Amino acid sequence: MRKKNHTLTITKTLPCIRYKGSVTVEASLIVPVFVLFLVLFLGLFRVQQIEMQVNQALSYAALEVAADGRATLLDSMGVKGIFFEMLDVQGCKISYIKDGRKGIKLSEEGSDASFVRLKVSYQVCLPVNLFGKDVVEVVQSAVARRWIGYQTTDDQNNQWVYVTPFGSAYHTTAGCSYLDLSIWSISKTQIDAKRNADGGKYYPCSLCVRSNVPDGYETVYVTDYGVLYHRSLDCSSLKRTIYRIQMEQVGGRTPCPKCNTS
Repeated sequence: MRKKNHTLTITKTLPCIRYKGSVTVEASLIVPVFVLFLVLFLGLFRVQQIEMQVNQALSYAALEVAADGRATLLDSMGVKGIFFEMLDVQGCKISYIKDGRKGIKLSEEGSDASFVRLKVSYQVCLPVNLFGKDVVEVVQSAVARRWIGYQTTDDQNNQWVYVTPFGSAYHTTAGCSYLDLSIWSISKTQIDAKRNADGGKYYPCSLCVRSNVPDGYETVYVTDYGVLYHRSLDCSSLKRTIYRIQMEQVGGRTPCPKCNTS
């Protein structure tokens, strides 16, 4: 009877050592870095948002002053009023600016008979104090050519009228209310009941209010005599270009019922 040989193999396994709290240590290093990055992002976003809104308001005010033709309009009813009104229309967070409206320094430096030059300076408050700094100083400017009139021609019998590139009517005066592009902001929920100065209804703009855009925006923009409402102040339909042409060049345009009463 043969004896069976049995071989016993013994494998040594290194002990597994678990260190409690290692995840906590890693989290304590990562979380502050993430929070710092988030705060920096929010601070930069706040500064950029304020800069965009102030730039639009300043450019609009410069154009209004240039079209008026007066040397200076730095009073409550002039460029300051126009500037702050435009900030309100855009929903600008004045509370983000240090000292609010008083912290916005508006000046008309370097303006002359040909150009209007506006300059604004202010400080945007950061969400937290970063590296000993809690505000960001911002300086912006806008330039617009001043309206100084036009030269008359030798032929005084030709009548001059005013038209827009895509308008269907011509106007006998540049001050016609149909040519005055006054922009107002209203709640999207009120647009169905809102009517323009002629009693007409507002319809969505085909350029900035598309059917495939979610109906999640709260504020829209309208004009006194327009028939469209817009999602953005940058919409090309809200920008008005006026040409002065002779009556013989009006083509198929019809007289404006507002200013052409003859």
